[in-house]
Amino acid sequence: MSMTHGDTVPIQTTITNLPAGGLTGCSFWFTAKYFPTDADSAAAIQKLPVSFTVLTVGSNTVPGVVQVILSSSDTASLPYYTLLMTWDIQMKDSLGNIYTVDSGTLRISPDMTRTTT
Repeated sequence: MSMTHGDTVPIQTTITNLPAGGLTGCSFWFTAKYFPTDADSAAAIQKLPVSFTVLTVGSNTVPGVVQVILSSSDTASLPYYTLLMTWDIQMKDSLGNIYTVDSGTLRISPDMTRTTT
């Protein structure tokens, strides 16, 4: 996944193999780190459950879809050169089970235009 420093980027993830209740009662976290061994508290970007929107609840026959939005404030304090990070989205279901539902590499490139007013 690629983005430009200061941009707004929606990330949608489709989740399959759900129980009959779909995503009801599930919580989600987005975490991007320079190194996978970094503590979550040292993550470059972290979005907590309140940041996620369930677009489709889904069921045991229909995939669920969640969305989180990376905003300009999420990259504001990051160094201003091309960055590579590892990211994932974790889901905690209503029974407390934890699953990684999406992951990859995030490339953040510097933008050229900084004035938007």
